[in-house]
Amino acid sequence: MKLLFVVTGIGLGHATRVDSVISEIKKRDKNAKICIAGYKSSLDYFKNSGFRKINLNGVDYSSENFKISILNILRKNLNFPINFRRDIRLLMENIEEFNPDYVIVDWELSGLVAASRSNKKVVLIFNYDPYMFDSFIKKFKLNRFKILQRRFVESIYNLANKRAEAIFIPGLKNKKENKFHFINFIVRKNPDELEDEDILMKKLGLAKKPILIMLGGSNFGYDLLDKMKSVLYELPNQEFIIFGYDRDFSNKNIKSYKFKENYLEYLKTSKGVIMLAGHSSFAECAVFKKPCLVFPIRGHVEQMLNAYTIERTKIGLVKYLKNIKKETIKEDIEEFIKKIDELQKRANNLNIKADGASKIAEFLIKRHQNGRD
Repeated sequence: MKLLFVVTGIGLGHATRVDSVISEIKKRDKNAKICIAGYKSSLDYFKNSGFRKINLNGVDYSSENFKISILNILRKNLNFPINFRRDIRLLMENIEEFNPDYVIVDWELSGLVAASRSNKKVVLIFNYDPYMFDSFIKKFKLNRFKILQRRFVESIYNLANKRAEAIFIPGLKNKKENKFHFINFIVRKNPDELEDEDILMKKLGLAKKPILIMLGGSNFGYDLLDKMKSVLYELPNQEFIIFGYDRDFSNKNIKSYKFKENYLEYLKTSKGVIMLAGHSSFAECAVFKKPCLVFPIRGHVEQMLNAYTIERTKIGLVKYLKNIKKETIKEDIEEFIKKIDELQKRANNLNIKADGASKIAEFLIKRHQNGRD
């Protein structure tokens, strides 16, 4: 079986999700041939994978501030219409050469368009639960830029509804409605696949349970951390470990790792997580039953929707920052530390499975075998 994965390069969550799906496919078909198309974070994540890779232009969603600005996005993507057409053409050329049995698209519209034009079977992995999205829209007033984001989401759904074999939505539901497959969360490993916490603490050299700070590999996270670092030094009784920053460092009660393959081992030993409202970060917290302090990116509809979902589970504190001020962040972190035991009790009551990747793998293998037969 040949599979082409087209993965957005905005943050690391989409890449880790696809990595989990590939691992499940490889368990079932060791001879499966994989090709990855991506850019920025997604291409960097798979750089040492040994898979064939396609370098797309994608979109630049970076920012100098902890918010999304339509003017900033437009300024950084003046060539997007040209680059989008180039990405589609490049994908179509590689589809013709590689001849995949399926194109699996995680968030990247160019992949849907290229697969459709090439008459290839396509599957979509998408964060947005359309029913939760409708409920979210009724609660939050959308400005013009958020309305544009909503229309972009709807354009992906509309195209997928017409052309895709299936639309997989990982989350808190487990059911099927027409092409929509609501599946459990996708994580790289389940907690019971890792060693016990005491063993991991010794293995990782941890004297006490740390609070993890997950930045998602984005400039938004860097902006937040720049204001947060001085606050963390003022909390010497807590150990903080940062993941996803642009460099490694160790200073007083803070350690930073640009990337760690065994991040989930640190997660299992942690007392909680400070993070943006990324879907994959929340999935890992929910599955590993970890309290979280969440700072959604201003103006980012997906982050706002994820934050809305997290609030409904009641395992996290969600803080909508208008401005990143040291005093506000310190108050938020101190509140989180004070309430962490209460949040942990709620997290312990969650009954969440994480077999989403295996469901996608089973679907692809079964469809391929049926088609071949």
